Amino acid sequence: MATYLLVHGSFAGGWIWSGVRDLLQDGGHQVRTPTLTGLGERAHEAERTTGLSTHVDDVTRVLRGLDDVILVGHSYGGMVISGVAEREPRRIRSLVYLDAFVPERGQSCFDILPWLREALAPGETDYLMPPPPPELLGVEEPRFTPMPLGTHTEPSAAGFPELPSVYVHCTGQPFFAEVAAALAVRMPVRTLDTGHLPMLTAPAATAALLAGLEPHAETPQRKEHRTP
Repeated sequence: MATYLLVHGSFAGGWIWSGVRDLLQDGGHQVRTPTLTGLGERAHEAERTTGLSTHVDDVTRVLRGLDDVILVGHSYGGMVISGVAEREPRRIRSLVYLDAFVPERGQSCFDILPWLREALAPGETDYLMPPPPPELLGVEEPRFTPMPLGTHTEPSAAGFPELPSVYVHCTGQPFFAEVAAALAVRMPVRTLDTGHLPMLTAPAATAALLAGLEPHAETPQRKEHRTP
């Protein structure tokens, strides 16, 4: 059986994985679903200085109590798992990017998807981005909380992943279609016929896909596609 560490995306918390977590645990797997600083039940911890490196620290601390981990990052969580993988590669079996950012070193979320800069403009404060409207994500979820702006402006300190990696593209919404297409020559790309939040809209399919991917992660062809 496998050990999964599931990292949520923007505006969410560890709660978002509850359906997927329960199904994986029913299959005998160990699952951890931490909530990142300043989000979910930790929303009161958000500060102007909260950024990507804060969240890499969060997940690194959890990972250091585990071994042979399948590290999954959804959406913004892809930025986080890339940073964690560069710090603690020996504890990780494979990476799964679930409709997620996959940064090169020095890239921020806004560098990868520039249209987000306007779409997620801060609200009443100048450092917290309010959750997007329900019609954008396809779900109405009252537990979403504002996101510290620094998470999307801070550049990644990690390079493209060297560990065995798989990208899962959610084809029901177009947010990461270009990212998935560009990555197809660098790592295996699988698809889910769901919107951007498959853990909410299709937890059984998401859990089954994650469990099925585990034996098949492949090493990305990094040396043939190295960015100068």
